[in-house]
Amino acid sequence: QSVASDVKALFLSIPNINIPDNIVIIDTPGFNPGDLSVKNHFEVTKDVVENHADAALVLMPSDQPFSNSVKVFLQNHLYKYLHRCVYVLTMGDHKSNNERIELLDFVKNRLKIDFKLDEPKVYCESAITMLPVVKIPEKMKVDWEMWQSEFKSFKQYVWNLLTHQKELIISEHLHNL
Repeated sequence: QSVASDVKALFLSIPNINIPDNIVIIDTPGFNPGDLSVKNHFEVTKDVVENHADAALVLMPSDQPFSNSVKVFLQNHLYKYLHRCVYVLTMGDHKSNNERIELLDFVKNRLKIDFKLDEPKVYCESAITMLPVVKIPEKMKVDWEMWQSEFKSFKQYVWNLLTHQKELIISEHLHNL
C-alpha cells in the first residue's frame, strides 16, 4: 500500500494460460479492498469498466453474496454498465449443492429487482480446483472433477462472451460519444 498510489499499471505475462487472441484481462483494485486501501479504488475500477472493458466479472464471496458494499458500488459507479457484467460467487466449494442453488437464485433475484436486469449472468465457481495441487483435500475428492469441469465451462463461456461482445461495446462507446 505504501507504493500503490504511485503505480498506474502493472503488466504480467502468464505463460501457457491460453487466453484467446484480442482478449486482455485487467484486474482492478475492486470496490472493497480493506482498511489499507488507496482512496481511488472506486474510480480506477469504474474507469476500467466504463472506458476499457468489453465485459466485467464482478466477484462476490459466497459467504457474503450481495453485500451492501457490492450493491452500493454497482448502484453508484457501474449502473450504466451492469448489462455487460458477469457475476461470480467465489468459493462455491464451501457450500452444499442446495446452498449454491439458493445463493444463485438470491443474487439473480437481487439483480433483477434492484437493477432491473432481465437475465443476469450469475455463476458459482471454485477456482482452487484449477490450481496444481499435490494432494486433493479429502473433503473435496468427491466433487473435484465436477468443479474442474464447471470452471472450464465457465472459462469457455467468458472467452466466447468477450469475443462476441466487441461489436456491442464499440457501438455503445460511439453512442456515448
